[in-house]
Amino acid sequence: SKERVRQIEARAMEKLKLALVKQNPEFLAEAA
Repeated sequence: SKERVRQIEARAMEKLKLALVKQNPEFLAEAA
């Protein structure tokens, strides 16, 4: 279902964001 796809995409984005922030801590400050 579309809802399930949305949940999977949201989780993938979270992991991607976490990985980015781990490699570039200053990235979080710029995004916020």
